[in-house]
Amino acid sequence: MRPLFAAEFSRAVQQFPNPKPPRGLTEYDHFLARCFGQLTYRESLRDIVACLNSKPRLLYHLGFRGRITRTNLAYANQPRDGRLFQAVAQTLMRRAAGLYVPDGGEVDWPHLALALDSSMISLALNLFPWGYYFRSRQAALKLHLLLSLRGSLPAWAVLTDPKVGDMRALDQIPLH
Repeated sequence: MRPLFAAEFSRAVQQFPNPKPPRGLTEYDHFLARCFGQLTYRESLRDIVACLNSKPRLLYHLGFRGRITRTNLAYANQPRDGRLFQAVAQTLMRRAAGLYVPDGGEVDWPHLALALDSSMISLALNLFPWGYYFRSRQAALKLHLLLSLRGSLPAWAVLTDPKVGDMRALDQIPLH
């Protein structure tokens, strides 16, 4: 990954400061490790670290500056504010929307039209007891997406409790 958005990332880090100084991994190294784990379908910290450290000389070229160990990654996962990664995701979505050029076959909307959609994400109850949902008798989360009808990119996303309806999720949308 090339640091295309270094200024935006550092702005997000300053907006959501870490209560403790980073121990082992910087915020950017932590972000890269999480992206790598997500994009390569890694299932555990051990799996992420083993895969990254299989070619240690290439880590610098991927953008990593710190030493990637299970301990460093576990420490980085504990105190970090999740809103930091939400702000980074919003930055990446804005950047992707700027790169998106709609096909000629789409309907030309006179104004920006948005659609709100929500989906339940089922979780294993024994792994996520905090997400218990009484109606399905299992653990769950609800993903609310605000989709731009001009393209296929989301304009906004939030994870909520499964009981939160779409009308209540509308109150959380930031107005720009």
